[in-house]
Order: sequence, then C-alpha cells, then structure tokens
Amino acid sequence: MHGITETIKLDRFHGATLVPICIGEFQQQFHFVDPELHLSIEGEWMLTNSAGDTVDRNLENSQRESFRPSSAARSFDYRA
Repeated sequence: MHGITETIKLDRFHGATLVPICIGEFQQQFHFVDPELHLSIEGEWMLTNSAGDTVDRNLENSQRESFRPSSAARSFDYRA
C-alpha cells in the first residue's frame, strides 16, 4: 500500500459524519456518511484508556481480551 505524507489533503472529510469504526487484527476502517467516504489503515494499533493502560491492541482475535466473553455472558437462562 501507499504511505501518506504530511501534506495529504483531507478536505473531503471536513463536515462528514463518522459512523462506524471497525477494528480488526491488521486493519482499522473508518466509514463516513454525508458524503460517503471510507478510509482504511493497516498496521499495528493500540487502544489505551485515560490512564495510559492498554485496553486492546492488534492480536489474533482469539488472544484479544476484548473478544473473550465476560462471566456474565458465559451463561444465561431464557424462558419464554
């Protein structure tokens, strides 16, 4: 893929509404509407909280803590 420069023009994104942000093992995708635009970024990534602790990062999905079901979601009782 192509790297970007500091002089890249991002004017087309001004005023667009960011709807979903999709995060995968190797890629992050940003989808905008009004106008419809899509931006994909490949590489390593890390998500931190306000204290600087790593909350999530690029790993195989089975290794990501955020993909593991919480104890509350491991079992449930449904009665109609």
